[in-house]
Amino acid sequence: MSDQTPFFPVTLVDWLEVCAKVLLIGGAMVGAGWAYFEYLHKEEQQRIEGSLGYVKRFSEGPMLESTNRIDSAWYAYREQLLKLQDSSSEAAYLQRYYQLVMSVVELTPIPAKYGVPTRGIVGDVNAVESFFSELQICVSSGLCNGTAAHAYFDSYAQRFYCLHEPYLSWKAANYSSGYGKDLAKFAARDPLACRRNVSAQPSHQ
Repeated sequence: MSDQTPFFPVTLVDWLEVCAKVLLIGGAMVGAGWAYFEYLHKEEQQRIEGSLGYVKRFSEGPMLESTNRIDSAWYAYREQLLKLQDSSSEAAYLQRYYQLVMSVVELTPIPAKYGVPTRGIVGDVNAVESFFSELQICVSSGLCNGTAAHAYFDSYAQRFYCLHEPYLSWKAANYSSGYGKDLAKFAARDPLACRRNVSAQPSHQ
């Protein structure tokens, strides 16, 4: 007769021991799975909160003042902007559009109600460009929820980029390589996509 230990449990006690071990292992696996789920949920909540932090920052304080000045500056030139569509050729359109954008960004007078009267919205355009560059980095790094960020900001970011593309490209070529690159990436836009596709104001959603 063989004295080897049976592979399968042969007594009730043996069965209970096996069941207890299986339940213990299964419980540990379920617990680990639930802990991992909670970790992922917490991570996603933090990403959403990160995106909402940008929404809050964009909707008040210095950023709101900058976007208001930009809106005000372009509102005064809304008719000239619309007339560009009647240009005789693509080349004529691009030349007139470039001149108009540079004039608005660098020379347009800013009403006194926004503080001491100034000329140009260069600082405000730079502030918005920097904001969206930071947001794109936050999304790319996984610290912000991309779906939430794009749902709120896409419309504004796309209009802003297309409206100011001549200035953004000019500054990138002459002063700061890469300027506007992350903004364009967030807005999913390139210069060619913006041709004859601008609006009078990059107003808030």
